[in-house]
Amino acid sequence: MSEPISDELWEPRPLPEGGVFHCRFGPLEFWLRRVDTDLILYLRRDAAQEIVCLVDSASPPGDVKAGERFTYDGPLEKVRAVPMLPDRSIVVRPENALKVLNGQKTRFFVSIPLMIRVELVGEGDGDALPVTDLLTAVMSNTWFGDSMGGELSYALKTTAKHRLEAVTRRKWRAICPVTVVNESEKSLDLQRICVQSKHLGCYSGETLLWANAVEVTHRAEKEELHVQFAQEPPVFEKISRRLSEPRELVKKSFLRRGLGGFRLFAQF
Repeated sequence: MSEPISDELWEPRPLPEGGVFHCRFGPLEFWLRRVDTDLILYLRRDAAQEIVCLVDSASPPGDVKAGERFTYDGPLEKVRAVPMLPDRSIVVRPENALKVLNGQKTRFFVSIPLMIRVELVGEGDGDALPVTDLLTAVMSNTWFGDSMGGELSYALKTTAKHRLEAVTRRKWRAICPVTVVNESEKSLDLQRICVQSKHLGCYSGETLLWANAVEVTHRAEKEELHVQFAQEPPVFEKISRRLSEPRELVKKSFLRRGLGGFRLFAQF
């Protein structure tokens, strides 16, 4: 049984002069130190660290060097971490290459590493100033599609799972349910799945973080795949609240065949 996810991870915390905002989300660990109206970022990664997620005011150790420095001019006295879906599409393979038979559908659960947005906030929750976005896990770059219609994406090392129980549960990942429906008269060859994560929000469940569900329907006419992004959170767990909005809202979209998989085009 997985431990419940604490929403305290995402609550604003005071950042006084000389104070430190320290976060660890699995492989990612960072510190943000305030010096007057400057913010100094300290960062390190440990790929072997998978479990720990915490937020506190601990200072950076001496062996971690100062990195980027940010400055601002305003009364923002608090800081928070906001879990967001990555800024590029995610390409993932099923556990096994397969064909979806005509008239049939299949569901996958894709575990996506989050991107943590660091924000300064005022007393009112509506006043937020983004500082930086940090990927929890370093992912490889991959080109999805062909030379005329492709996009730079992130490649996941983990595979999409048919069963939710098979998904490795981590508090720094969001689970995206993807359903593929084949309404054509032929089998649909499915080797890779491309999830446009910029259209997905992040939700806090009882034991997992979730992204909006995606449904992909393949129809014979024009070899197009119709894609729908659910507007509501997934139904596999009780959801306590939405933690972040999609980077880009989309009402409908469609897929076209690309080399080695599918290329997603959004229609607004």
